[in-house]
Amino acid sequence: LIEKIYIYSLSTEWKKRASRLKYNEKNASYLFITKHGNPYYSYYPDSNAEGLYNKIYDGTAVRMKISKLIQTIQNKFPEFRRFSFHDLRATFAVYFLHDMTLVGYDTNSSLHELKERMGHSDIESTLPYIKYYENKAKLEKINVNYQNILFNSEI
Repeated sequence: LIEKIYIYSLSTEWKKRASRLKYNEKNASYLFITKHGNPYYSYYPDSNAEGLYNKIYDGTAVRMKISKLIQTIQNKFPEFRRFSFHDLRATFAVYFLHDMTLVGYDTNSSLHELKERMGHSDIESTLPYIKYYENKAKLEKINVNYQNILFNSEI
Protein backbone atom coordinates (compact mmCIF):
# COMPACT_ATOMS: atom_id res chain seq x y z
CA LEU A 1 0.00 0.00 0.00
CA ILE A 2 2.79 2.43 0.89
CA GLU A 3 4.46 1.78 -2.44
CA LYS A 4 1.18 2.43 -4.30
CA ILE A 5 0.64 5.69 -2.41
CA TYR A 6 4.21 6.75 -3.18
CA ILE A 7 3.72 5.99 -6.89
CA TYR A 8 0.46 7.97 -6.85
CA SER A 9 2.25 10.94 -5.24
CA LEU A 10 4.54 11.10 -8.28
CA SER A 11 1.82 10.55 -10.85
CA THR A 12 0.48 12.94 -13.48
CA GLU A 13 -3.00 12.55 -11.95
CA TRP A 14 -1.82 13.80 -8.53
CA LYS A 15 0.10 16.69 -10.12
CA LYS A 16 -3.01 17.70 -12.10
CA ARG A 17 -5.16 17.70 -8.95
CA ALA A 18 -2.49 19.49 -6.89
CA SER A 19 -2.24 22.24 -9.50
CA ARG A 20 -5.90 23.06 -8.77
CA LEU A 21 -5.30 23.61 -5.05
CA LYS A 22 -5.86 27.24 -4.14
CA TYR A 23 -2.81 27.48 -1.88
CA ASN A 24 -0.16 26.23 -4.28
CA GLU A 25 2.85 26.63 -1.99
CA LYS A 26 1.36 23.93 0.23
CA ASN A 27 0.56 21.37 -2.48
CA ALA A 28 3.06 18.89 -1.10
CA SER A 29 1.14 18.77 2.19
CA TYR A 30 -1.99 17.35 0.58
CA LEU A 31 -1.75 13.92 -0.96
CA PHE A 32 -5.43 13.10 -1.29
CA ILE A 33 -7.12 15.78 -3.38
CA THR A 34 -10.46 15.70 -5.19
CA LYS A 35 -10.56 16.08 -8.96
CA HIS A 36 -11.71 19.67 -8.33
CA GLY A 37 -8.55 20.50 -6.37
CA ASN A 38 -10.03 20.42 -2.88
CA PRO A 39 -8.31 18.52 -0.09
CA TYR A 40 -10.41 15.74 1.44
CA TYR A 41 -9.36 17.06 4.82
CA SER A 42 -7.92 20.53 5.29
CA TYR A 43 -5.47 21.58 7.90
CA TYR A 44 -7.49 24.27 9.66
CA PRO A 45 -4.83 27.06 9.67
CA ASP A 46 -4.29 26.59 5.91
CA SER A 47 -7.91 27.01 4.95
CA ASN A 48 -8.80 29.59 7.59
CA ALA A 49 -5.77 31.86 7.28
CA GLU A 50 -5.80 31.87 3.52
CA GLY A 51 -9.57 32.45 3.32
CA LEU A 52 -9.54 30.67 -0.02
CA TYR A 53 -12.20 28.04 0.49
CA ASN A 54 -15.85 28.65 1.29
CA LYS A 55 -15.74 25.79 3.74
CA ILE A 56 -13.19 23.84 5.68
CA TYR A 57 -12.94 20.25 4.49
CA ASP A 58 -13.45 18.34 7.70
CA GLY A 59 -13.00 14.82 6.42
CA THR A 60 -16.68 14.09 5.76
CA ALA A 61 -15.84 12.62 2.35
CA VAL A 62 -13.18 10.39 3.92
CA ARG A 63 -15.56 9.23 6.65
CA MET A 64 -18.27 8.47 4.06
CA LYS A 65 -15.81 6.49 1.92
CA ILE A 66 -14.57 4.52 4.95
CA SER A 67 -18.17 3.86 6.02
CA LYS A 68 -19.06 2.48 2.57
CA LEU A 69 -15.90 0.37 2.57
CA ILE A 70 -16.71 -1.05 6.01
CA GLN A 71 -20.27 -1.85 4.91
CA THR A 72 -18.95 -3.68 1.84
CA ILE A 73 -16.56 -5.69 4.01
CA GLN A 74 -19.27 -6.44 6.60
CA ASN A 75 -21.60 -7.70 3.89
CA LYS A 76 -19.01 -10.34 3.10
CA PHE A 77 -17.57 -10.77 6.62
CA PRO A 78 -20.28 -9.95 9.21
CA GLU A 79 -17.83 -10.37 12.11
CA PHE A 80 -15.69 -7.46 10.85
CA ARG A 81 -15.62 -4.78 13.57
CA ARG A 82 -16.77 -1.28 12.65
CA PHE A 83 -14.33 1.61 13.19
CA SER A 84 -14.27 5.34 12.58
CA PHE A 85 -11.89 7.78 10.95
CA HIS A 86 -11.04 9.02 14.43
CA ASP A 87 -9.93 5.48 15.37
CA LEU A 88 -7.30 5.80 12.63
CA ARG A 89 -6.11 9.12 14.07
CA ALA A 90 -5.93 7.61 17.55
CA THR A 91 -3.97 4.63 16.24
CA PHE A 92 -1.55 6.99 14.51
CA ALA A 93 -1.13 8.99 17.74
CA VAL A 94 -0.31 5.96 19.88
CA TYR A 95 2.16 4.51 17.37
CA PHE A 96 3.74 7.94 16.90
CA LEU A 97 4.27 8.29 20.66
CA HIS A 98 5.73 4.80 20.77
CA ASP A 99 8.19 5.64 17.99
CA MET A 100 9.14 8.95 19.63
CA THR A 101 9.92 7.06 22.84
CA LEU A 102 11.98 4.46 20.98
CA VAL A 103 14.27 7.10 19.51
CA GLY A 104 14.73 8.80 22.87
CA TYR A 105 12.30 11.72 23.00
CA ASP A 106 10.93 12.63 26.42
CA THR A 107 7.21 12.79 27.13
CA ASN A 108 6.98 16.59 26.91
CA SER A 109 8.72 16.81 23.52
CA SER A 110 6.65 13.90 22.21
CA LEU A 111 3.44 15.56 23.37
CA HIS A 112 4.21 18.85 21.64
CA GLU A 113 5.30 17.17 18.42
CA LEU A 114 2.14 15.05 18.40
CA LYS A 115 0.01 18.16 19.06
CA GLU A 116 1.40 19.76 15.90
CA ARG A 117 1.01 16.61 13.81
CA MET A 118 -2.60 16.11 14.95
CA GLY A 119 -3.45 19.75 14.21
CA HIS A 120 -4.65 20.38 17.76
CA SER A 121 -4.89 24.03 18.76
CA ASP A 122 -4.80 23.16 22.46
CA ILE A 123 -2.44 20.77 24.25
CA GLU A 124 -5.42 19.55 26.31
CA SER A 125 -6.73 17.80 23.19
CA THR A 126 -3.48 15.85 22.92
CA LEU A 127 -3.06 14.85 26.58
CA PRO A 128 -5.42 11.82 26.43
CA TYR A 129 -3.10 10.16 23.90
CA ILE A 130 -0.13 10.45 26.26
CA LYS A 131 -2.20 9.11 29.15
CA TYR A 132 -3.45 6.21 27.04
CA TYR A 133 0.06 5.45 25.79
CA GLU A 134 1.57 5.52 29.29
CA ASN A 135 -1.23 3.31 30.68
CA LYS A 136 -0.89 0.94 27.73
CA ALA A 137 2.85 0.54 28.42
CA LYS A 138 2.15 -0.18 32.11
CA LEU A 139 -0.54 -2.74 31.25
CA GLU A 140 1.80 -4.46 28.81
CA LYS A 141 4.43 -4.82 31.57
CA ILE A 142 1.80 -6.27 33.92
CA ASN A 143 0.68 -8.72 31.20
CA VAL A 144 4.27 -9.86 30.64
CA ASN A 145 4.71 -10.41 34.38
CA TYR A 146 1.53 -12.50 34.55
CA GLN A 147 2.51 -14.48 31.48
CA ASN A 148 5.87 -15.22 33.07
CA ILE A 149 4.18 -16.36 36.27
CA LEU A 150 1.63 -18.51 34.43
CA PHE A 151 3.86 -20.08 31.81
CA ASN A 152 7.34 -20.11 33.35
CA SER A 153 6.63 -21.22 36.90
CA GLU A 154 6.76 -24.79 38.05
CA ILE A 155 3.61 -25.95 39.79
